[in-house]
Amino acid sequence: MFRGEKLVSDLKTIGQVFKIPPPSEHIHIIVELPATTDVKLSYTPRLGGIGGTMILATEGERVGTYEGINLNSPDICHREQTIQKLVEKISKVGFLLVRSPPMSGKTSLGQLLEQHLVKDPNIRVIRISLLWMGIPSGTWTFEEEFERLMSITWKKFQDECGHIRTIFIVDEVQMLYVPQGEHETASRHKGNVFWETVKRCQQISNLSIVAFAAYGYKGAWDLSSATYTIDVSPFMILPENTWSIEDVRFTEEEYKDYFLRFCSTHLKNMEDEDDINYLQEYGFRGFAHIKNLTPEEEELCDRVFRGPINIRQSYSTSGKEKRLVRTNLLSEQDGKLDFASPYLRALYLQRRWGSTIRPIIPPQDFKSFLRGTFTNMNAEAIRNSYCVGTDGQLLERAWQMEFYQAATQVLPADIFISPDVGTYWGSSGYMDFFVGDGRSWAIELLRDGEKASDHKSRINKIYKPIRKISKEWAIIDIRHPGLPNNNPEYSADHHWINVYCQEGWKSVIIEDKDEKVEVKLMGEYL
Repeated sequence: MFRGEKLVSDLKTIGQVFKIPPPSEHIHIIVELPATTDVKLSYTPRLGGIGGTMILATEGERVGTYEGINLNSPDICHREQTIQKLVEKISKVGFLLVRSPPMSGKTSLGQLLEQHLVKDPNIRVIRISLLWMGIPSGTWTFEEEFERLMSITWKKFQDECGHIRTIFIVDEVQMLYVPQGEHETASRHKGNVFWETVKRCQQISNLSIVAFAAYGYKGAWDLSSATYTIDVSPFMILPENTWSIEDVRFTEEEYKDYFLRFCSTHLKNMEDEDDINYLQEYGFRGFAHIKNLTPEEEELCDRVFRGPINIRQSYSTSGKEKRLVRTNLLSEQDGKLDFASPYLRALYLQRRWGSTIRPIIPPQDFKSFLRGTFTNMNAEAIRNSYCVGTDGQLLERAWQMEFYQAATQVLPADIFISPDVGTYWGSSGYMDFFVGDGRSWAIELLRDGEKASDHKSRINKIYKPIRKISKEWAIIDIRHPGLPNNNPEYSADHHWINVYCQEGWKSVIIEDKDEKVEVKLMGEYL
């Protein structure tokens, strides 16, 4: 064990203390003590936990959690435009109530605001979520829980604002609302002491409060009461002291920033379907609950989807209603149960009954259309298909069905692909597909090189009327995994395309006269 050397004077240099270099096997650490170590502040500074409180925890690290975001995540957009606008608003009005639907970004905005403000050493920033104090239906009081979180009383906290400019950020403030029609002293959890401070802080220049609240019955966090009264703030808040979802939502520049960060983080090195399954889960807090609905909850959501349900006529609240409200999938407003946001309604529609989203921009050429079609094929459906021949391999009909389904996902809604075409143009045979709308693309499929010469001869004979009106056409030979090309004489033909399915049907190699390209089959994820 070796002792360190003490630099007894600020005037001494390291060279004066260490006449010879210390041994190389020693660890060399130079510690500079703070200029002052015994200064007693006249106020309570930020503590070591989240938000500057005593709580030693983390936020936003699990999918499905309601509490904010992980600020250290590489795909976080810091929303500088909105935060700067919010800071200017706070400085001007003293108190601001931010109201928007559940899961619209209020908690994360509060985190980003805190992160921005703590850079200023002349400001004390404290952020608290009322969910940290207790469950909405609990018997806790605001003052008691504030003292537990901050180790000082609410009154002392206010008194200290005379010594330090303070910005107090409060999330889930709807938990302190007052049942409609009752006196403000009936504020839940004895929150009237908070609202009294709100009134004063608009005249106290050294204290500003930013409060975030969710729409709906008790903020859509609790549905345990049989009485369906609507909670409201205990006094009239002027429009100049409120923000709505219009103010909270991303600006165009912020959205672009977030989108690019997300893609660079999660889409850069995608290797297999597990990566895509991860993306389906990422960040969609409503998604996890929609996936895990019980049959009773699913039935309730079906009813709500058809139209909001009047629940004021009920005398009790079922367990499924409570859970769906607590998880923010549904919320109660004006006595009616509805989806908490339009996004969740659309998400439920998609996950419950499926959806087809057609592109707006068509493929730029025939080659990109063919590659896009194979990209949209469903590898899972191909792997599990029973449409096989005596050799155990997929029949040509299976590929025709899959090609048609995938092609419709590549073409916009006003461009049509027709199967089994021929008679319309006077052909005595039927070519597999034709894309109209001025494109005039014709496609003939075969599998595993079977009857390749017959397919080729049809083009020059019975399909000749179709070929004449086609601007682009191709014969596509789709081969199962491991089957080599046994028709090399056709590969030099500009209209002949070989498609080699890879192991597990996860991808195909598309080979034409000019190039060879591997394409992943992504249909089940698009």
